[in-house]
Amino acid sequence: QFDRLNGTITDFTNVATRNQTEALRSVVNAFLKEMDASMGATFTHLNALLQEAVADQQQNAALLEEIRTRSEAQRRDLTVSREYLEDLDRYRQSLTEASEVIDSPLEQQQALTQDLKRAIEEMNDTFTDSFRTAEEKLERTAEAAELIKDSVENIQRSRARR
Repeated sequence: QFDRLNGTITDFTNVATRNQTEALRSVVNAFLKEMDASMGATFTHLNALLQEAVADQQQNAALLEEIRTRSEAQRRDLTVSREYLEDLDRYRQSLTEASEVIDSPLEQQQALTQDLKRAIEEMNDTFTDSFRTAEEKLERTAEAAELIKDSVENIQRSRARR
C-alpha cells in the first residue's frame, strides 16, 4: 500500500509539475509575444530614426563638401584676382613711369595717356572692390559652414539623447 501511495504521490507530483510547466510556458510565451510586439515597435522606430540620422548626416556631409569645394574655388579665384590686380598695379606703375619719361609735345598723346591712366585706376579700384566683396562672401561662407557644422552636431546630440 505504501508503494501504491508512493506511486500515486509520484504520479500526482508529475501531473502537477507538468501542469505548472505548461502554465508557466504559456505565461512566458505570452510575455515574450508582448515584449516582441512592444519592443519591436520601439526598435522599428529607433531604426527609422537612425536611418533618418544617417541620411541627414550624409546630406550634411555632401553640403559641407560642396561648401568646401566652392570655398576652395573662391580662394583660388581670389588668389588669381589678387595676382592679376598686382600685375595691373605694376602695369599701371610702369605706365606712369613711361608717361613721365615720354614727354610728348602733342596734346593728343597726353590726353590719351591720361585717359588710359584713369581707366587703369578705375579698373584697379573695381578689382579691389570686387576682391573685398569676394573676401566678405568667403567669410560669410565660412561662417555658414560653421553654423551647419554646429547644427549637425546639435542634431547628433539631440538624436543621441533620444
